[in-house]
Amino acid sequence: MKIKALLVLCILFFRPHPVCSWDFTVSGGADYESFSLDTESKVGRFFTPKLVPVYSAEFKDDFAIEYDYKFRAEYDPIWRYVFSGDVGYSFENMTAGLGFFVSDFDMEFLDLAVGLSGRAGFEFPGVFFANAGVASSLSGDYGKAGTSSRRLFNGKFGFWLPHLFITFDFEAKEFTRKITETFDIRTSRTRYKSSIEIYSKNVPYRLRLDFGWRKMERSMTDGYVIEYAPTEDFFAGAGFRAQASKIFAWFVEGEILLNMINSRNSPIYYRAEAGVTFSYPEK
Repeated sequence: MKIKALLVLCILFFRPHPVCSWDFTVSGGADYESFSLDTESKVGRFFTPKLVPVYSAEFKDDFAIEYDYKFRAEYDPIWRYVFSGDVGYSFENMTAGLGFFVSDFDMEFLDLAVGLSGRAGFEFPGVFFANAGVASSLSGDYGKAGTSSRRLFNGKFGFWLPHLFITFDFEAKEFTRKITETFDIRTSRTRYKSSIEIYSKNVPYRLRLDFGWRKMERSMTDGYVIEYAPTEDFFAGAGFRAQASKIFAWFVEGEILLNMINSRNSPIYYRAEAGVTFSYPEK
């Protein structure tokens, strides 16, 4: 039933329609600031980081003035492998959207986890905007060994000043995996971030500066918590985007955890990513 529902959603999203405009973005990079995935069953080694690749591909289509949809495939250090889709509707200054996600492609038990997502927001272009979103796995067979669940909540608001775009955002993401019917391993990440983007009219470059705080947690539970590993850090980052032509843009971005300032022997924890965007018609 899960696969049939997914196919129906894909058919609805891909039905023929007059193309208004679309963007296709691919990106890739490295993450060395998250818990290592291969230490999930090793008590006492939760703090061991591991360099892992991160990558994504996203297609977004505004197929009418009021409607848009997008598909995204990615690997995320918290949620792992995820494929998602979303369809949105805009009316006046308001937007809303509903979507789905499918995951667990990398699990030993190939029991696809399906979830739903929703979003809403409003925007006064050039002045102010705000939006929020939620996503959660459907309960289904969760509780059996090898199954998992995912939850997400995010919010963002910002405003425009001359040559500056200032934003503040929040994200809480959680992944729980059932090792046995009573033994859970939960990994979560909470992030607060402020950003300042510098731009100028008719200049094809944009520079963004980030600063924020994040908390990573991993816990083992077997009726009660038997292992708990939190880690908290401030981080700083930057991003650069160039509109190389009317249909092509490229970008680079990254961040570094500031805990390395506290100890000379502490490793440098970082995340770095680069990507390209193709657009049609011309921007």
